[in-house]
Amino acid sequence: MKEYRKEESDFSFFLYFGVIFVDGIGTIFLQKVKIVLRVFILRKKHKMLDLLAVSYWNIGPFRDQKKTLFFHKGKYLIKAPIGSGKSFLFFDGPSYALYKSASRNLLNIQSKIGMIKLIFSYNDQVFLIKRTLKKGKSKDSCASQLFQLSESPEVLEEKFLGKPVLQDDLDLEEYLQKIGIQMEEESFKNESDLQAHLDDFLPPQAVFTSTAILLQDAKNIFELQPAERLEVLKNVFNLMSIDETKEVVKEKRNEVKYQIKAYEDTSLVQEKLKNGLKTLISTWKMIDEKGQLSAQIAPAKDVFEELEMLVEKLGIDQFELDEVVGGVIAPMQSVITQHQEHYQQQKSQISAFLTQKNDLERQVLNAKTDIEKSERRIAEIDRLLEKVSLEGITQLRNEKLQLQNQQKELEKEGFAEQIQRFWQENGPKLDLEARSDFGLLQNWLAVQSLIALGKNLKSGSELLAEQVENLKTKAQTEQTRLQDQIKSLMEREQFYTQQLANLAKKIADFDAATEESAHYECQKIGAACPFIKAINKQHFEQREQEKQKILKEDSDLKARIQAENLAQKLQIAQQELEKIKLGVGLTEQMQTISSKQKENEEKIQILRAFLLKIDFKKLEELAGKYKEISEKIIALERELVTQEQLANQAQTYQQEKSQLQGMISTQGIQIEQLMTQKSQIEEQMAVLQGQISQYQQDNWDLQMQLVQRYEATYQSLQTLIFDYKNLQIKIKGLVEQGKILDNLYAILNKELLLFVLSEYLPILSDVVNSYLVGVVDYQISIRLMETSEKLELETKILDAKGERDIKSLSGGQRAVLKLVWMLAISSYMKTKLLFLDETIYNLDNETVGRVSEMLTAFVKQRDMKFYTITHNAEIQEMKIWDDTIEVKP
Repeated sequence: MKEYRKEESDFSFFLYFGVIFVDGIGTIFLQKVKIVLRVFILRKKHKMLDLLAVSYWNIGPFRDQKKTLFFHKGKYLIKAPIGSGKSFLFFDGPSYALYKSASRNLLNIQSKIGMIKLIFSYNDQVFLIKRTLKKGKSKDSCASQLFQLSESPEVLEEKFLGKPVLQDDLDLEEYLQKIGIQMEEESFKNESDLQAHLDDFLPPQAVFTSTAILLQDAKNIFELQPAERLEVLKNVFNLMSIDETKEVVKEKRNEVKYQIKAYEDTSLVQEKLKNGLKTLISTWKMIDEKGQLSAQIAPAKDVFEELEMLVEKLGIDQFELDEVVGGVIAPMQSVITQHQEHYQQQKSQISAFLTQKNDLERQVLNAKTDIEKSERRIAEIDRLLEKVSLEGITQLRNEKLQLQNQQKELEKEGFAEQIQRFWQENGPKLDLEARSDFGLLQNWLAVQSLIALGKNLKSGSELLAEQVENLKTKAQTEQTRLQDQIKSLMEREQFYTQQLANLAKKIADFDAATEESAHYECQKIGAACPFIKAINKQHFEQREQEKQKILKEDSDLKARIQAENLAQKLQIAQQELEKIKLGVGLTEQMQTISSKQKENEEKIQILRAFLLKIDFKKLEELAGKYKEISEKIIALERELVTQEQLANQAQTYQQEKSQLQGMISTQGIQIEQLMTQKSQIEEQMAVLQGQISQYQQDNWDLQMQLVQRYEATYQSLQTLIFDYKNLQIKIKGLVEQGKILDNLYAILNKELLLFVLSEYLPILSDVVNSYLVGVVDYQISIRLMETSEKLELETKILDAKGERDIKSLSGGQRAVLKLVWMLAISSYMKTKLLFLDETIYNLDNETVGRVSEMLTAFVKQRDMKFYTITHNAEIQEMKIWDDTIEVKP
């Protein structure tokens, strides 16, 4: 978020002024304050808030309407009946957009959402504030956005010049986008953060409403109590920050008093000192009792004995710890550190020895494992060598030969010649695969295949018989279908023939009837009248149309008959029926199937004749025995190969056994050496372990804890003494600071405000009276009244009768005074805009005329935005107006 620097305010100035006091740079005189403040106020006058444009949607009485105001420089008269919404447009809307505060609800009562968008400038920066109002259960809610515009106020006012002051159906944000104005939205944490940012650099709402807007029902400053008048004046001149600064100084003064009171109480410090000394003494005693550090702590013995006697009587004001108390810390720490380092070295040595011992044990274990592996391998080699036997190999070979001879005997009984002869003679007829192996097992498989072939041929013959029956059934079904089709075609042909005959008779009868109606024997000419058709032309034309319909029906029927082509269809069906009756096509199929059946039967007879000669059960038994012998031969061959390999590897096994026995002997010697090294390491570890036990008995770790507690207590006491001394210096500074703040509070309480207002009130009074002199016959006196506690603003009327109260004025005179006050403030502050709402009432015509002249003189001297709402005819007819704006409900 960009930072917009607020103009230097009274508040920030006095805070800076207060810092000067606190820092003790020097005494600041009231005259110095007067000079600085005068320069500040004169500079601040030239930086004012200015409104450039505002747009509304669903605000006030303007439901579903967009209204936009462009605040051009000039003098504008606003004509608006009561209830037209002028106050929403010119007063309530801008004030709410800036300060999010209004005396009434702005959202249209029948609308759920509304919007206010205000473009304003401050300190040469231009902003767009967007307020979105939503209807709520108890009150309306508001969501806000703030944008900084890219152009200066002068450039924007120049771009707005062509627009009317009041324009309908226009949205400011959309218009800015249309004319190419860049808008950068500022980011804020929440709604409150945004409003706090606006409040930080805008003038207070009371200042804005007191210097730019004069409403008909606004309070008259001269009718207020004196103290209230002063508050209004401070708002007008933005001097409220003096009171704010005074409160800040008051809070700071009270804070200083509380700090002094808290710091002066030393009871807690005294208690901390006593407890710390007791802890230090007790720790010293414990270290001394242990004895190991007696030599190092001895130099502080006298000091501690003295402290022990005086600890209950010592005060912190003049107390200092003897240097020897802290001087013994380093020697004690040095001795303890040496022992700790030696202890750590011993632990490291034990750790290293333990690692070596574990490594030796691991080597011994590995060597024993290798010996066990070698011994297991030697045992395995011995078992293998025991199995090697040349006699066993010969025996295995003989057994194999005997089994092979048994197989040959089985081959002789296996019908080999019959099967081979059958295969050679009938193989081609039966489509059998050629064979060269007619061994027992192969023959057994071949016979099985012949049995399966016979079964397949039988199944094939049965299927062929079914095909014959299917062909006969199909032919009978087709014959019946064709007979039905021929019958249907003949019936349809007969139907069409009858239809044509009926239409021909109908045409002949129609022509005869027509001719009969056209014949008339005329008695006058004694013959048939030749003009009957001409006389009854319409009748005969109708008759002709009816005939054409009949002819059209006859033509359509003939076309339908031709399209159906019944004669050709009938001929084709009769031909197909004749073929079926003659058995055309069916005979060939039947012959083919019959031939196939005959061929199958011949093959079946050949197979049956052969299989009856073969004893299949015997063949199957022979094949089973042959397979058993084959399996035995395979097992013998496997064992024979193993025995032969063992015989070949026997020498290799003997060499491997000798090598393994040598390795076992070597590893045994290595194990003895490793065990000797392990014993030596264990002896060294025992010595170190005894030394470590002695260190633990001396309890050097506890000694270090005691020394650390001793050091911490010593440092804490030193810090306590140091902080106490600094605290005394701080108390002295706070006392001086309190005196300065007392003086500053006295200045801010009355003197500064008295000076500022007493210097500028005469100027303001002169401005007010300069306007009054041309309208009424009295002057006003504005004076500051100083009481013992506060300041008040007293106002009196001065005329020929002397001095009197404002209350003695008539209503019209008070209205004039209120108007003059606003004009004077505007002149003095050089405001950029001024809104007047029904400020002229209860005046006679002569006074109204003088007010008119005063306003004329006022606007001629100012280049500003001057907007007036009035129903007074004379004010409306003044020649000062640049334009008249009409607001319609």
